[in-house]
Amino acid sequence: MRYTTSRQTGMHCLFGVQKPITSDCVDDLRTAWEEKLDLYQKLEIDISGVTRVDLLGLKLMIEIQREACKKGKRVEFVGFNPGITEALHVCRWFGELFASQAESRQTLVREARA
Repeated sequence: MRYTTSRQTGMHCLFGVQKPITSDCVDDLRTAWEEKLDLYQKLEIDISGVTRVDLLGLKLMIEIQREACKKGKRVEFVGFNPGITEALHVCRWFGELFASQAESRQTLVREARA
């Protein structure tokens, strides 16, 4: 796994990833990120060296942020490149699509009950 850890203080850690965040490395990354999250209040993950993210990588990014929130800590992703930004926009588009479908179903149920 190619990653770096720098700028560690008592509260903050910068963690750099230098390879794709894909299914073949999510377990290693999850372990490394969880270990850092246990040690620091804020984990800043630099993904400027990431060239590709697949669905499991996106899922991991979301899960680590949720885990941090549960622990009262913060995870921030920094250094987005255009490819990663595009993948996140697609993910957001799917989220909006599913949310609008759920809203449409609720509207149909309310109309059927009326």
